Amino acid sequence: MVIAMRKTRYTLGLLGLVMLIAGGVGLLAQQGQRYRDGPAVIPMSGTYDLETTRGDNAQQAADLATRNLRQPQRDRAYQSLVNRLRPPTTLAIDRNGRTVTISSSSGPRATFDADGRTQNEPGPGGRMTATRAEFIGNRLSVSTSGNRNTDFLVTFEPLDNGNGLLVTRRLDSDDLRRPVTVQSYYRRVADQPRWDVYAPEPGYAPRPPRPFAVPDNTRIVAVLDTSLSTRTSRSGERFSMTVRSPEEYQGAQIDGVVARVSPRGQGRNADMQIDFDAIRLRNGQAAEFDAVLDTVRTPGGVTLRVDASGNVPDESRTDATIRHGAVGAALGAVIGAFAGGGKGAAIGAAVGGVGGVILGQDHDEFLDLPPGTLVSIIVTPPRPRTP
Repeated sequence: MVIAMRKTRYTLGLLGLVMLIAGGVGLLAQQGQRYRDGPAVIPMSGTYDLETTRGDNAQQAADLATRNLRQPQRDRAYQSLVNRLRPPTTLAIDRNGRTVTISSSSGPRATFDADGRTQNEPGPGGRMTATRAEFIGNRLSVSTSGNRNTDFLVTFEPLDNGNGLLVTRRLDSDDLRRPVTVQSYYRRVADQPRWDVYAPEPGYAPRPPRPFAVPDNTRIVAVLDTSLSTRTSRSGERFSMTVRSPEEYQGAQIDGVVARVSPRGQGRNADMQIDFDAIRLRNGQAAEFDAVLDTVRTPGGVTLRVDASGNVPDESRTDATIRHGAVGAALGAVIGAFAGGGKGAAIGAAVGGVGGVILGQDHDEFLDLPPGTLVSIIVTPPRPRTP
């Protein structure tokens, strides 16, 4: 009897040990599967509002970063930096695997793949920019390099199982010795992203339907109606010019926007990036309009240098810009990383800034374009507008 009980206990113990080992192996297998697939994905999709009582202060960060600069460079650099450091009040994010769609109160919606590959794309000012987007665990990281005045590194890190969001932005500038880093905290206010959080600048009317199109490669000569200057013009400012030739478009009005203004400083000349977006004929018909700069000549006869961002793009280059060229510029607008603030930059730069850059002369402190300035442009194929 005693021997039988001992055998039973031994059998039960052995069975328990087998079950424990089997459970451990199963757990290790599950963990191995989890490690092979990566860490558990924390939800990021939703709509987030800025927590104004937490995070870094834009004014204090800008003051600290520019306090060693001399006047008037300090005032100019401070204001530009404050505009760039001021965080969007609302973010809308949708994550589907490694595909991310994001919008904010500062910039329109943009979609990109965070696949860890470096993409070379035309950025604001026509310079080539290297953009990289990737997920590191659950943290989304996007960086650009190639132009210190627009370079940025931004990370989006979900907190509290996705109910919060920590956004860290590192911005650079030619005026600064080192980049500036600021952190902002957001709380999720809706599980679904709201794509109406971005509103263009007041007074910026939606473009009308396109009832006609100016043929690609058409060279147009127009006279500037609006004064533009690096002294007074700001990102997002509207301008217009009147067409002189060719004859069939004579008297038409071309509208555009100032995408970026850069003052002279630290070995660089003043410059101004502009973008064209609409044309209105004398009969009242209006349509979207895209073109690149060819020549700019002031009423005094001075021909200014221009950077036309590659001049007239061929079909292959246009396709590459559509696929890859909007990532850095569009996200830079969303997070407000461009000088002059996000909204102004978003209008002209979210699709790569095709219009062109007008460059100041070596001996001039400012770039001034009075009314009457003669501008020659070349019509390009229409670009997709950021929704």
